[in-house]
Amino acid sequence: MDKCRKREEYINRMVENLRLLRTATSLTQEQLAEKVGVSRQTIIAIEKKKRCLSWTLYLALIAIFIANEKSNELIRNLQILDIFELQCESGGNEIEY
Repeated sequence: MDKCRKREEYINRMVENLRLLRTATSLTQEQLAEKVGVSRQTIIAIEKKKRCLSWTLYLALIAIFIANEKSNELIRNLQILDIFELQCESGGNEIEY
């Protein structure tokens, strides 16, 4: 699978599970928005699938959710991020964005 298609797949999984991940971290929409530098309305629109999630915002959300034990486990279980696969794409030394 090419890199663009894989990114799209990860983004779609994030959108499908954003509310679940947010509630697992006990964050309100406002708190999550503040942490990733967007408005609360942006988070609401993404959760309602009325706005596209950019790769940059996806990465910001991943950083927040990986830092939390409960959402970190969910990310792995829901296959929202596959670090091993991303490392393989870049030769194993760094994650290529």
